[in-house]
Amino acid sequence: MKRGKRLAAWLGGAVVVLVLVLAGLRLWDVHRTTNDWALWPPAAPSKVQFAGRDYACEPAASMSLNGLSVRGKTAGGADIYAPAVGSVSVTIVVKADDGLHACGLLGGP
Repeated sequence: MKRGKRLAAWLGGAVVVLVLVLAGLRLWDVHRTTNDWALWPPAAPSKVQFAGRDYACEPAASMSLNGLSVRGKTAGGADIYAPAVGSVSVTIVVKADDGLHACGLLGGP
């Protein structure tokens, strides 16, 4: 009976460690992609990857989508608005449920 309890305790501990490792890997992956420490990426993350570039985002008080069209989605599923294809955009706009977010290019043009 003693051996069975030890085995159950060992298996329980192994499951807990496995869950913690998997959660840590997920946190790290979301952080690497969005700069946010969360298990799931927010709709409008702190960092958005678009057209091979990284953009830093923050809520915008007043912004217009005039001249912009939907060009992609964030890791969290929000729409990315950018100008027409052909050049690297210095700014993009993310439209999430909580409003518009202005995103500026990181690292220069």
